[in-house]
Parts: sequence; structure tokens; C-alpha cells
Amino acid sequence: MPLIDVAFLVLIFFMALPMRRLDGKLSAHMPTDRGLSAVPAEAPQRPVVIQILSRAAGTRFRLGDHTSATAAGLRPVVLQLGPKTLFEIHGSPGVAWQDVLSMVDELTGLKVTNVQFHGARVPLSMLRAMPLPPPHTR
Repeated sequence: MPLIDVAFLVLIFFMALPMRRLDGKLSAHMPTDRGLSAVPAEAPQRPVVIQILSRAAGTRFRLGDHTSATAAGLRPVVLQLGPKTLFEIHGSPGVAWQDVLSMVDELTGLKVTNVQFHGARVPLSMLRAMPLPPPHTR
């Protein structure tokens, strides 16, 4: 048997040794049936819905029983709920993107970080009829 073959066999043998030691440790480090923590996990937070409604009289912002003509009008209610609350913004068909952004700006100003968006499905023919915003120029 040539010496190079013996060298490769010894090399392979020593490379496989640490793997055997790792296999022996894996069962000791696996979590038990209860998991690593005895503290129960928190239930998922239900989102607080903010509706942005487009009407002939203008846009309305609704949070629960509170309705406002501007996003800033919902500020006291958002402050009362706190910055850790999960908010979900629902936009009705026909709502301008500026209204959604004004609500997002209000939430950002109040240090709210948990915001989700939910949009209504709009037929493709209605999307084609919607005017696009003017391009932003510098």
C-alpha cells in the first residue's frame, strides 16, 4: 500500500473524530418537550384596524368609534393605545395614496412601529381609470 494512501486514510480518520464527539453532544443539547423556556409564549396580538374611507364629502379616518377628517384627528386615540399596539390600515377602493401616507406619517411620528396594510381588491378596469400622481421633480 503506497504511503500516500495511508496518509489520506489517517487524514480522513482524524477529520471524522470531531464529528463523533459532536454527535454525542447533540442529544444533551436538544430541548425538552416543553422547550427551553418555562414561560409561556405570548398570544399573537390582534391588530387595531384604522379604516381610511373615501366618500363624496371627503376622506374619513376611522379608528373604532372615533372618526376624523384628518389623520391627526386620531392622534389622541393612538396615544391612548400606545406605541406597542399593532395597527392595520385598511384602505377602501378609491382612497388616495396621500391619505394612506398621511396616516403612516402620523403613526411614525407617534413612534408606532407595528403597522400592517390591508387593501381592498379593485377591478382592473377601475385601476386603469384612476389618475396617476404627478411625477416628482427636483
